[in-house]
Amino acid sequence: DGLDILKSVLSGNFSVTSKNAAAYGLRKMQGRMKKMAYEVLMGGLKQQDRTTSEICRNALLLLGHAIPPEFLPKRKVMKKSRIREIPRKNRPRRTIGTR
Repeated sequence: DGLDILKSVLSGNFSVTSKNAAAYGLRKMQGRMKKMAYEVLMGGLKQQDRTTSEICRNALLLLGHAIPPEFLPKRKVMKKSRIREIPRKNRPRRTIGTR
């Protein structure tokens, strides 16, 4: 069965290219196989392998499905830096003179 082959490639120890091809095959399934392919992609989100979960997340986004918040990537909060004035210790100030 094609679904079992794609499922084993997606969850197995294969290259990223093979996993992308399996996700493409799952995305293109039609009819009664579409729901089962969706369940395989949702199950792929729970995988420990980072590449597998990213591939499944992107495939679901391409299909137009919402991703549960616990599977979205965590964003790092960046601290906003302040621009400060540098003190001019012993340097004379520039004056604008007339010529």
